[in-house]
Amino acid sequence: MKKAILIIIVALVVIGGGIALFAYDAKHPELKDPWGNKSTRDLALSCLPQEYTDQHIHPQLTIKINGAQQTIPANIGIQGVSGDTSMQQAQTAASCLHPLHTHDSAGTIHVESPEARDYTVGDFFAVWGKVFTKDQILDSKVDDTHKIVMTVNGKEDEDFENYVMHDKDQIVISYESK
Repeated sequence: MKKAILIIIVALVVIGGGIALFAYDAKHPELKDPWGNKSTRDLALSCLPQEYTDQHIHPQLTIKINGAQQTIPANIGIQGVSGDTSMQQAQTAASCLHPLHTHDSAGTIHVESPEARDYTVGDFFAVWGKVFTKDQILDSKVDDTHKIVMTVNGKEDEDFENYVMHDKDQIVISYESK
């Protein structure tokens, strides 16, 4: 008799625990998909514990101001490290890794995201903390004598900050005389 009561009590505890977990899961869907409720920009700005490869692409960015190529710094989107880094060094030493980042100053944007998203050039600039729009690149603004031209893979593109990056894109942003 005591054994039967003990079995019933254990069964009720297990069933009750399962119901409690189900109810908790229903109230907290972010536990199953922690990125699903974030916009692409919010995800780009998120600090992640590691690099992910659910989306793994490498567009190349070049910025020219009046013909002078600008340096795109190493470790944009990687906090807690200095100098050029490998993926392994970033993962072990960084205190924060954004899905969009650089490892060196070659202009390669590493898009290493926990889920596939349409990341834009503007998302990268937001992680960098710099301005890029059709009217401004870094500190250079369009005026009566200057314009901004963006090419992607050799073709002019007027999406500017809204351009969705793809693997191996060659993105050139130029601030130049009209």
